[in-house]
Amino acid sequence: GLLEVPSPVLAAMGGKVAPLIAAGEYWRLLTPIMLHAGFVHLAVNIFTQCMFGIQLEREWGWIQISVIYIVAGFYGNVLSVLFSPQALSIGCSGAVFGLFGAQVAYILGMWRQLGDLQRKMLLLSLGVSFLFIMLFSFSAGVDMVAHLGGFIAGNVCGLGFFSHLWPEGGFWNLYGKYIAFGMTGVTSVFAVIYMWHNAELGYEP
Repeated sequence: GLLEVPSPVLAAMGGKVAPLIAAGEYWRLLTPIMLHAGFVHLAVNIFTQCMFGIQLEREWGWIQISVIYIVAGFYGNVLSVLFSPQALSIGCSGAVFGLFGAQVAYILGMWRQLGDLQRKMLLLSLGVSFLFIMLFSFSAGVDMVAHLGGFIAGNVCGLGFFSHLWPEGGFWNLYGKYIAFGMTGVTSVFAVIYMWHNAELGYEP
């Protein structure tokens, strides 16, 4: 229909197709972030990003938001290839979940510096965002594995970016960013190697 894009078209445009990624088309770990199944899918993701991401960009800056968003989207697709190889996946939901994961890391870092009211407001905001996102996570055709991968990657990136918020002189304050970004780089390499050695991953259009 006019409001939905056929699966073969999405696959041809760069959707997550596990065998093609395992065969060397690694750009497909990023391009699905920019693709959507139709107008409704696109509208929901735009609304979520505007509601959730604009304030975070004001607080963190566009560079950190961009890095978290891209890394989370990438990792969401990596986990989807590894644990849900049959699915054709598209959309930026994994990246949005990454912003949510990074916000959790930010709150953890800021927790000691906040008053009771600020803590309650942050937790309320986090809870509302979580409930809203989860409403769409259990719909038919939603790639929950990609959402989980995005959340984990965003949380790890957040722990790295916001390590300076932890107690000064403490272990995570001193070494957190090196550990977080080191883990991100190493696991990326291992994931690509694993996919390369498992090019027989299944896919059903």
